[in-house]
Amino acid sequence: MNTEPLEFVTFTPMRVNFSLQTGVSEQSAGYYDLLYDLKRLIPSLFVPAIRDQKREYESLKEDVRDLRVFVWRLTISEQQHISFHVYANKLAIVEVVIKGVSVDTAKTLEQKAQAETVSLIKAAYPKFCAVQNKILRELRHPLVSKIKRQIPLNETEDEIEAKLFWTSRTIRLTDRQKNQAAYAKLFRDWLAETKRPEDAEELIAGVKSYSMTWLEPISKKPK
Repeated sequence: MNTEPLEFVTFTPMRVNFSLQTGVSEQSAGYYDLLYDLKRLIPSLFVPAIRDQKREYESLKEDVRDLRVFVWRLTISEQQHISFHVYANKLAIVEVVIKGVSVDTAKTLEQKAQAETVSLIKAAYPKFCAVQNKILRELRHPLVSKIKRQIPLNETEDEIEAKLFWTSRTIRLTDRQKNQAAYAKLFRDWLAETKRPEDAEELIAGVKSYSMTWLEPISKKPK
């Protein structure tokens, strides 16, 4: 049986220079002023807390607190997208979406996802730095950390890679793919060395639609 190409999503924590003053309350008026200032300065940024501005614990049915300060996104190609989810403490989670990946052994796919993720982060990082530097240079707000060192845009690939911590790799499947027997071996091999190897059989049987395990999850594509 021919197998359709896979979609990978990877998540990589990374050190960045943007930070806020210690002890900032995400529910304060000053914090929301900062978010609106960010959006005015760079309209293309996604600022999730503006969308979700609600009183904390107003509803127990949904999580109304989003700790991301802003998200910067870049479409590299039709098959490759990258997002820097930036938090208040000099940390970003870099999300990379890689589509059209040919089915292979679990080990080869793991290595391919890792290598391509690092390569795409290195390629996108100078553009992200230009945005970050603009914020550090031009955003006038007391909640922004006073340490505003500009990042050179010509850092070496080794310097960029040194800012990365680890990469978590996710296989994302459609319902049709999830139910194809051709993926059974991949599920078993992909989850074999995780804390939840038994999830593979439940995925194959259709009992589960995802497996959330350290560094090697599997999930269903959102509709």
